[in-house]
Amino acid sequence: MTKYDEDEGVSMPWILDQFHRTFAGERDFGNRLLDVGSGPTVYQLISASRVCSEIVCSDIHQGALAEIKRWKNGGENVFDWSTAVKYVSELEGTG
Repeated sequence: MTKYDEDEGVSMPWILDQFHRTFAGERDFGNRLLDVGSGPTVYQLISASRVCSEIVCSDIHQGALAEIKRWKNGGENVFDWSTAVKYVSELEGTG
């Protein structure tokens, strides 16, 4: 996996590792997760989807939520999150 944002020096693997560590283990997170300020992205939800049966995305910008819905519904010309999903699956031992 390559760098997510070269200008900021933040790598996507590091971010995904942190979400994985947060949602791994035996803690009970409940059934519902509210993601505040989702943006048009889902990488922050990949690890949570294993432990939360319902994830609610929220954002002040309706275009961001529309993009998530397009991705969820298999729309055309949406961002391909498969590399991030594969990376998290490997962390979880399911990939």
